[in-house]
Amino acid sequence: MPRPRFPRWLPLVLVAVTATTVAYFLPLLDWIAAAQIRIETFGVWSPILYVVLYILFTLALIPGSALTFTAGLLYGAGRGTAISLSASTIAAVIAFLVARYFFREPLARRFAGSPRFQALDRAVAGDAWKIVVLMRLSPAFPYVLLNYAFGLTRVRLTTFTFFSLVGMIPATLLLTTAAAALGEAADRARQELAEAGTRAPSVLTENGPANAESVRAGISWLRNRQLMLWRDAETQELPSQQEIANLTEGLIRRVGIGEATAPAREGESAGEAQERTLAALKDAAHEARSAIRYFADGRPGTARDRQKRAAERFSEARGDASKINWGLWSAIGASLLVSVAVGRAAQKALASATGPAAAPA
Repeated sequence: MPRPRFPRWLPLVLVAVTATTVAYFLPLLDWIAAAQIRIETFGVWSPILYVVLYILFTLALIPGSALTFTAGLLYGAGRGTAISLSASTIAAVIAFLVARYFFREPLARRFAGSPRFQALDRAVAGDAWKIVVLMRLSPAFPYVLLNYAFGLTRVRLTTFTFFSLVGMIPATLLLTTAAAALGEAADRARQELAEAGTRAPSVLTENGPANAESVRAGISWLRNRQLMLWRDAETQELPSQQEIANLTEGLIRRVGIGEATAPAREGESAGEAQERTLAALKDAAHEARSAIRYFADGRPGTARDRQKRAAERFSEARGDASKINWGLWSAIGASLLVSVAVGRAAQKALASATGPAAAPA
């Protein structure tokens, strides 16, 4: 009786579903937030602690993309990219050595009859640099798993190290640049808040008619205050977050009854402006309340994610035009196209390097 044949993409789907399920139940964002706070307290020594944490996360098979993003937020695009690449390369080498000198023999015996494992082993023996680079560039091959997988093959350590570094540059640069851009926006918000004062404007605290410009200024204060809380990672910020939620809900009531005029975009009617502003403010209030709940539950990472969402909704509420960062989106689009092309190239390279043995059983 012939064995049932499963689709070739089924293992990838199972891995993705498992990783998503684990990420949902494990407080990964909270771990990263706690790590970020601890890193910042070390001052000039923080890069060293960052590297140590990156190594621990990698050995534990926890994806390093969130820590890479943190590098851009803490150190900026240029320095963050350099520090993150150093950390990811060192972590990859350690995982590689662990697999090679502690697990290679037992696992090699375990997979001795596996055509796929034998195919990969022969492929890296023939075109090691090409296989390493292509797999590093393709998101279809997870970083944390590849470190261990290559350790089980015959690829040389120097080849693995150098070409892993080369292959990780594009994704690292993209993540750190995006994080640095968000950090700069938060820094600008802090400056604007310092100019406006830390005390909430009267449009948020007093009743009575308010024109559109006053309402826009009040929403800007809420947005800047929210961004500042998100960026600064204060440990005792629950009262400030509570204030943002309360003031937002008060403004929702006043805009809803027409006491405060919603700021309109160009070409937008008063009714449309009110509808858009109310919807965005309600979303912002919901995210602010969610942040409070997660802070109370001891989940600061998830709370900060809600804070960032609230700040984005405040920007929508005050009538900001949707700005398209063509540079960032072009980079993202190009990376997706490259990833697809590289993924196909990696499969072809494996097939050509290994011959019939690479075919599925």
